[in-house]
Amino acid sequence: MLLVGWLWLAKEYDQFWLIVLLLALVTARAGWEYARLIERSGIPLERSSFATVSVLAIIAYGLLEESFKALIFVGSVLYFMLRYLAHPEGLKAGAAAVLGLIYIPYFLHFFYEIYQAETGFYYVLLLLLLIWGYDTGAYAVGSLFGRHKLFVELSPKKSWEGVVGGFLLAWLAGWASLSWLPVELSSSVVFHALLMSLLVSAFAQLGDLLESKLKRTAGVKDSGALFPGHGGMLDRIDALLLALPVFYFYLHYVLKWV
Repeated sequence: MLLVGWLWLAKEYDQFWLIVLLLALVTARAGWEYARLIERSGIPLERSSFATVSVLAIIAYGLLEESFKALIFVGSVLYFMLRYLAHPEGLKAGAAAVLGLIYIPYFLHFFYEIYQAETGFYYVLLLLLLIWGYDTGAYAVGSLFGRHKLFVELSPKKSWEGVVGGFLLAWLAGWASLSWLPVELSSSVVFHALLMSLLVSAFAQLGDLLESKLKRTAGVKDSGALFPGHGGMLDRIDALLLALPVFYFYLHYVLKWV
């Protein structure tokens, strides 16, 4: 609810800098946690420099024009290529940095693209409801009826039954939200809710598994301890990171809302 309240304040008082600040704070912590996981995996990616460059990138994505966005990414990549050029493990560190720049600031920048649309605040809420619906449904159904494991090597508790339950609840959330949104659809609300929910659910689950792989490689249970009992920032946004670009592409190329 705190997140929704923050987003509402930014919309109600037309204060886009609050969105930039929000993503900068999220990126700072997530970038630090990512570099920590990489470091614990045996690759020397320095935490403070990775977090700093990631924050500068996400701020620049929000404040600079569209034509600068490719330059932001290329400049960030070149920095790490040059930084680790002479290091004995430089190739691994540079590759891990580039992956992290895509994974965190680049994927997160689609939040700006969605939010800045004419009714972008509502699109962001729709995405959050889809992800929360999937997470809730997957946890509830998986806990009660989970028998067939999804990917036991990475996440032993995940099940195919949970995936189905998560998708169904996400579909219901999408159906209800699309019926309420102040926009017109070119075809059936049920149809678009189905496709949106399927895409977001699939990539949210993939995001969860990707972060599980990072944690498993690093030999840790959680990415951090920012939220007692719930892990770190990456644990909170892992589903969002991969769902953001696919949700944006659907809004842009299919619905043409952004």
